[in-house]
Amino acid sequence: MIPRKQLPSQEALRGLFDYRDGLLIRKTLGSNGRHKIGDVAGSVNRNGYKYVKLGDAQYAQHRVIWKWHYGTEPEAIDHVNDNKADNRIENLRAVSSRQNSAKEAQKRRKNDLPIGVWPKNGRFIAMTQTSGKRRSLGTYNTPEQAHQAYLEATS
Repeated sequence: MIPRKQLPSQEALRGLFDYRDGLLIRKTLGSNGRHKIGDVAGSVNRNGYKYVKLGDAQYAQHRVIWKWHYGTEPEAIDHVNDNKADNRIENLRAVSSRQNSAKEAQKRRKNDLPIGVWPKNGRFIAMTQTSGKRRSLGTYNTPEQAHQAYLEATS
């Protein structure tokens, strides 16, 4: 697993942001002049997660919100309702990486997808995992095409 860059302290985060119903609200002006006090901080990435930029680094908002509330940085944070953009503190829970991976695998099985296939933006991604490292095999139009790529890569 790639180590994450450590977040600023809880005190520093509380100096930068207020929290309101899953949103981070700016308490300071942005260095580039585009962000004003009272603005909602962050943006959504292509995977549906909200991110916020602090200095030269980007951080997942759910991690910032967790540390803002509890002062800790857990191994992984689960969105209880599976909505990646819902960062209300009551929707977040600390989990191990193993628990988080198991939940993802359960979602895949629930969607009735074959092994090695995951849904992604209306298409299907084929992926292998060796020694804890994931490797994408490409994105396909059907689960069958993605599963075939997985089978070819693992045989």
